[in-house]
Amino acid sequence: MAGGEEGFKMRARAGDDLEPTQGAGPCLEDIDYLRLDAEALRELWVTLSRREYNIVDILLANGGDYAIYARALVGDDCIRPVELHVDLCGDLSSKGLNVSDEPEVQKVILKREGGRDCVELVADFNPPVKPEALLEKIGITTHFNIIAYRPVE
Repeated sequence: MAGGEEGFKMRARAGDDLEPTQGAGPCLEDIDYLRLDAEALRELWVTLSRREYNIVDILLANGGDYAIYARALVGDDCIRPVELHVDLCGDLSSKGLNVSDEPEVQKVILKREGGRDCVELVADFNPPVKPEALLEKIGITTHFNIIAYRPVE
């Protein structure tokens, strides 16, 4: 994991108040409703640790009008999710607006992508049931996989 000044700069550029507190919160593999493959998570953790990333976005689902990713901290022992981001575009954006006032939603971001109106909903993983409740309210029941990741700068 990147340490010292470079690690601090990476966290500062993340634009969020995320601080890698070791041992805080559950590991991604402990979030039962995501049903992520434990071996794939372990391989991802090894890769992210070697590259010394502190904060990453992990794409978990990607449909035509939606994308779901977890913003996570790369800890000493596992990947710890901090937020679940749900991007809804086109016809699904109205579903996002309908649940934007729900207690599970921490942040709502309105944007325009590819000529379509989109809504990004952010749910905090503290407690871990918040994202699950949000997905249920939106009506997204999908199998989650590790599709891709990107470091957050």
